[in-house]
Amino acid sequence: MTEDKWVEKLKIFFRRYYWDDILQLANEYPDRRSIIIDFSDLENFDRKLGEQLLEQPDEIIPASNNALQQLLEFQIEKTFSELYARFIHVPNKIPNRELRSKHLLKFVAIEGMIRKATEVRPKIINSAFFCMRCEHVTIVPQSGPKFTEPHECENESCGKRGPFKILIEKSDFVDAQKLQVQESPENLKGGTQPQSLDVDVEDDLAGIVKPGDRVIINGILRSHQRTLRDGKSPFYDLVLHSNSIEYVDKEFDELEISPEDEEEILALSKSPNIYELITSSIAPSIYGYNEIKEALAMQLFSGVAKYLPDGSRIRGDIHILFVGDPGIAKSQLLRYMVKLAPRGVFASGKSASSSGLTAAAVRDEMGDGRWTLEAGALVMADMGIAAVDEMDKMRSEDKSALHEAMEQQCYDDKTEILTENGWKLFRDLHKDERVASLTPDGNLKFTIPEQYVESVYEGDMYYICSEEIDLAVTPNHNMFVSIEHNDQWGNFGLCRMDELPENHRIKFRKNASWNGEHIDSFMIPCKDQNNECYSPESLEEPWVIKMDDWLEMLGYLYSRGKIEEQKGDLQVRIYSTSSYNSLKITQCLQKIGYLWDEDGSSIIIRSKRLLDYLKYFENFPDNVPHYVKNLSKKQLEIFISSIIMDDYSHQDHTNDIFVNSLSLANDIQEIALKAGNSARIRTLHKKELDQISLSQATKHSENVYMVSLTYGEGNYPSISNNEKNVKKKNYSGKIYCVEVKDHVIYVRRNGKAIWCGNTISVAKAGIIATLKSRCALLGAANPKYGRFDRYEGIAQQINMPPALMSRFDLIFVMLDTPNEEMDSKIARHILKSHFAGELSEQRNKLVGSTITEEDVQSQMEKILPPIDPEIMRKYVAYSRKKIFPVMSEDARKHLIDFYLDLRKMGEGKDAPVPVTARQLEALVRLAEASARLRLSNTVTLDDAQRTTRTVFTCLKHVGVDPDTGALDVDFIESGTTKSQRDKIKIVKEIIRRVGDRHANGTAPLDEVYAEAEIEQIDREHVEELVNKMSRTGDLLKPKKDHVRLV
Repeated sequence: MTEDKWVEKLKIFFRRYYWDDILQLANEYPDRRSIIIDFSDLENFDRKLGEQLLEQPDEIIPASNNALQQLLEFQIEKTFSELYARFIHVPNKIPNRELRSKHLLKFVAIEGMIRKATEVRPKIINSAFFCMRCEHVTIVPQSGPKFTEPHECENESCGKRGPFKILIEKSDFVDAQKLQVQESPENLKGGTQPQSLDVDVEDDLAGIVKPGDRVIINGILRSHQRTLRDGKSPFYDLVLHSNSIEYVDKEFDELEISPEDEEEILALSKSPNIYELITSSIAPSIYGYNEIKEALAMQLFSGVAKYLPDGSRIRGDIHILFVGDPGIAKSQLLRYMVKLAPRGVFASGKSASSSGLTAAAVRDEMGDGRWTLEAGALVMADMGIAAVDEMDKMRSEDKSALHEAMEQQCYDDKTEILTENGWKLFRDLHKDERVASLTPDGNLKFTIPEQYVESVYEGDMYYICSEEIDLAVTPNHNMFVSIEHNDQWGNFGLCRMDELPENHRIKFRKNASWNGEHIDSFMIPCKDQNNECYSPESLEEPWVIKMDDWLEMLGYLYSRGKIEEQKGDLQVRIYSTSSYNSLKITQCLQKIGYLWDEDGSSIIIRSKRLLDYLKYFENFPDNVPHYVKNLSKKQLEIFISSIIMDDYSHQDHTNDIFVNSLSLANDIQEIALKAGNSARIRTLHKKELDQISLSQATKHSENVYMVSLTYGEGNYPSISNNEKNVKKKNYSGKIYCVEVKDHVIYVRRNGKAIWCGNTISVAKAGIIATLKSRCALLGAANPKYGRFDRYEGIAQQINMPPALMSRFDLIFVMLDTPNEEMDSKIARHILKSHFAGELSEQRNKLVGSTITEEDVQSQMEKILPPIDPEIMRKYVAYSRKKIFPVMSEDARKHLIDFYLDLRKMGEGKDAPVPVTARQLEALVRLAEASARLRLSNTVTLDDAQRTTRTVFTCLKHVGVDPDTGALDVDFIESGTTKSQRDKIKIVKEIIRRVGDRHANGTAPLDEVYAEAEIEQIDREHVEELVNKMSRTGDLLKPKKDHVRLV
């Protein structure tokens, strides 16, 4: 059957099944360009048509698109293009690992998780090539994996092999993106590695999924031949050309709950011992740990996420950390929780993937050198639970990413960065593209970024705006500034934006030193407009020129020159506004050896070679040649001096240059930086143009850009850090940054360039920023020295930053303490579990076994959970979807009283701080989760009491100062207790006192130990405190056994 017959049959199908949808599509076009077709409808209409779609999709899908277009154009009498029929619920679902050659060119469905996603970028599908000989335009379809250029001009009267120029405005583009879909973790057998498949998506499918999404992708399976260094390979790689994307269950509240399930769930919630039932259903094979299991149950149900009027979000997820001795079932608890969560991911801090626990922006072949977002464990667990074992063995960058998850140090989406290829938005950076960085000694250096950050962000953004400065940064972004104190400017350094002192003057930097290449001479290439070489001696005019003279003339050409047509001939003309300017230009031409004619206010250069060079070898007048931008500072000064008709190296004011090309303005701004100063760019409005006298080479009718060159102290602009100059506003959108070795990069916003800081240490926070608040983290860590010491602070025993530990709502210390009664119960429980397993295995695998099913069941009942895991998951999903508790007055009063009672313990002058507002927020989340656990929309006093009991148990284990026995939250927050800080003050005073008695303020440690003992601080404590102060930079050790305060 021909395609036309398929079209007619599909028209009938669309009219019968999807007419209303088609009319709605017509109303919403072009914002909507596709219609969703259920495969079952197609099969019900014509089984053969359905089979043909699966077997010959390259016939049916184009026919479906044509039928859709013809129906709409006939009905509405309007031209429609790029309409798509997208088929879903395809029965031909094949796991990644079972794809074979027989599936090639078939319509298949692939289910899995998005592992990687590139940026969405235009892909050319029909390219228009302009023949530069006869001006004929040739259209070349781009259907293959490689870009195709015309072999020769299709104009019969020409037929030459170019040169061709691609016309962007006449070419056709489509949005395109590459994805990588990986088998879902829950579908894998133990020990198997998930397999991946590359997917091409285009048009309205591009950009709709992100790493971590669970999807079914329907499309045509194709293959691309591999290429090797020495030729083509006989092996082919598979790629899926997507036709449609379906989302599958990915959140708690998307589980299907039947009316029977709901009835059972409601009956369970009315049970008086619902808490015991649920906690007993968590890891029933593990004996005891009732308090911990109760906390894990609350983590499953979670608190309620809240959105405040100012746009900020308070997380509802509960983060829990287990710390303790090895061999006490920490890992088993984590693995069981992953099974209970509909979206759970288990990861080990010791063996995290290349993308770590969070996410990475990487360059690879999949993205053709573009940035590709690769998901890590926490991304995969979005809206679920991420269980991370051995967190103490995580890579340092992953610890930073976890800690900084909600604190990106980034710029907004309008900020550009200077690269070796000019100014670019962060999202347009290419693979291995070098960016401008500032070395500690003030030199401009182009370097490849070590990391790249791209994130969706919603929160505060600081906007700094003055005549020379325009920045938009997140609150904790590192600013490269000098701060004024007592009328004295400090040294330039990095400081967080939100920590800049208010109402102080802040100085920025715009210039740098540059070590470019000094070149003595320039040789004009000898080729004509047909790209054919000719002898340098064939024209009696100079072709090797002193570089300094050539740069001077280039400056005149770019500021006042143009190529014009006169009587059918092209000529190079430079416009002059005064006799002084004309004299300088002609003197330069004379030094080079060019002939010229003067025509009133212009000078015409008689040089065929110069004309050929400007027309065919350089993008004149839109870009300065690349070799010019890499020259030495002295030679760049010559180029700019001729642009401004003044000595650039001795300026003390601002010069303005007017050009029609933004790319030329960008190049001049970059050259100004390399010449030791700076520049800013502004687009002039029509009213402003009427008041400015422009050179005839600059057109009034086009865009005019003013490049303002800045000199001397103007390169160090300063502002007062107040509300007039710095405004804090809510921001919602993408944010970007890169990390370079020296942590200072050259950025620009609205044409104003400045040196500013970059992201530090948060190598991969780009993605997790939107995820930390959306996934509950369950972590486990082991003590550094094997077993937990109850008399040592937790911060000293765990290889984890205290700032990261403080982000957990609950920290449980799990000790392996010998206790005959408890050990006996655990031993009996373990042996019962093994006995039940032994009975089951023998009954199933031993021929002639006398063990009955009743024998097995009677033993299994002792270790079976009271609530079936599937019902448990649905119970949790129902609660999170339907229950949003409000706190009662009694519960609120109890939490406030508990918080205030603990805070009162810290009211004394020398008392430690027992809790902070962070613990109060944890109390609220846990109380809400407790109410959700019993499907109540009210947080009662019982919920609040259960919560405070759990939190107080945790604080007693991890927040007690071992020296004083008092609660001290600083023990968790900073790793240093109040009593330790007091001792540090005393030891500092002793070192100062002893140092005053010796030369250079250096104190012998023996004398320090002796005086400390008088203050009731033993030598062991002093050694520990001295080491701590040395690590933090408060002390120096100029020689052995001597210290000096910094």
